[in-house]
Amino acid sequence: MADWKRNPMVAIVSGIVVVLAIVAIIFVLQPKKSKATLMSKSTGTVMEMDLPLGTAFPVADPKTGNKDLYPALKVKCEKCGWTGYIISHFEPGKPGEARCPKCGAERRYLK
Repeated sequence: MADWKRNPMVAIVSGIVVVLAIVAIIFVLQPKKSKATLMSKSTGTVMEMDLPLGTAFPVADPKTGNKDLYPALKVKCEKCGWTGYIISHFEPGKPGEARCPKCGAERRYLK
């Protein structure tokens, strides 16, 4: 077996391996994030943000500081053809907007 006291190259390589292992562990333990399309309930602004998995809504808007960002869906109304974003839901398990903002058609959206 190589002795690090007699051969400094063994100590250098061992040190590099330890540092790389620590860096790899740090990367693996970082919280996982996913891109989410969010819409402000008050202003209607749509933006994409990286959010950690399991984020509770509403999320704070980085521009205004208000907690009014909710998940948004891009939809198209089957009746009038309007295409845009709507807030998919305000609370888990409850449906979001059910009417087209342009014509008022109820639940006639295509994703």
